[in-house]
Amino acid sequence: MKLNKKAEEPRTAYLPALIALFVLVIIFLFFFGPGREILDKFGIIIPNFNATKTGETTPEILRYEIGTSNLAFYDGIQWVNLEDTIKLGDKKIDKFPSGWSFVTYYFYSERELPYSFEINKQTINGRDYKYPLIIESFKDGSVYLRTFYTERNTKIKRYFMINKKDEIFESNFEEGFSELEEEDYLVNVAIAQRDGEIELISNENKDVVFPSSTINHLNNIVGLVIPFDPEADWIYLPNEYSLKKQGSSGSIYRFYYGEGEEEALDIYLKQHTTGFIVGVSYVYAQRITFDEEDYEKIYPPSASEQEIISKVKEWHDSILSQPMEFTYNNEGDCLLVPVEKKANKYLVIDLTEGTPCPEENQEQNEE
Repeated sequence: MKLNKKAEEPRTAYLPALIALFVLVIIFLFFFGPGREILDKFGIIIPNFNATKTGETTPEILRYEIGTSNLAFYDGIQWVNLEDTIKLGDKKIDKFPSGWSFVTYYFYSERELPYSFEINKQTINGRDYKYPLIIESFKDGSVYLRTFYTERNTKIKRYFMINKKDEIFESNFEEGFSELEEEDYLVNVAIAQRDGEIELISNENKDVVFPSSTINHLNNIVGLVIPFDPEADWIYLPNEYSLKKQGSSGSIYRFYYGEGEEEALDIYLKQHTTGFIVGVSYVYAQRITFDEEDYEKIYPPSASEQEIISKVKEWHDSILSQPMEFTYNNEGDCLLVPVEKKANKYLVIDLTEGTPCPEENQEQNEE
């Protein structure tokens, strides 16, 4: 049987045209229809911003890549890396002073501390993490959190650190220093006078950072009067605080909080050899260590540890509910501008949506 070539030729002739039409429809849907949301999600284009039309000026839109020094502006069609200086509208934008506004905002702005959360799968590396995880500190973009786990019916405290790259590390130092021998970790923060009243003292080492929950407990402990009893293993204080004697020497006590299953705090009281009544006692608190050698990288992270990273990122991004102070014109002017996070790695702002910073902020920038 012979094929009818004349009947087949018209069909194949239309094929390139059909393909071209299909491509045009896809492009239209992506740029003007539902597909635009997909491009927006990956930071390829910006939704809800006015694209540049013929005769219009460049949009005042900037994009910062988190954890880098990359700052770009949107020219109405694509992103262009800012290498030095550009003028958007009446604003002079410098790469480093203006880019630093993003860094300060995302990595140094204060957030709610301490912050507690739980994970669904509570077994990590064979340990039972049935207690909440508590974010205690945030320094230079790294997040420090603590929790407890049980192993062989023993409750153990552990610190985690998550850096700017979302890598997770686990502390390798022991929790608690009951003999007060580790001066690198324990800092003298308060003094108990002869009458037993605890008074906070100034800390000359400004680089020392304490867990936020420790700071809260110290604020509650200050002003308490200790009814010292040298024969008692436990000394009970107001507001659910207590002191427990450590070891047999009788000169070191550890603070506890709560009733029933008391929580052991990283706060200690050490008596002078002259005795509590006639001498002075010092109150020490355990600081957070930021030394890299005190942490070991967990790789690859388990599903539970991935969940911890995800929860920490949610807390980290809570700052996006607040506007950013953006400086321009050589840091002489300042705008409060809303921030959006795109593709999980970009911070995007539209300067036309900003409002002037309060006068005191402007004065600080000028200084």
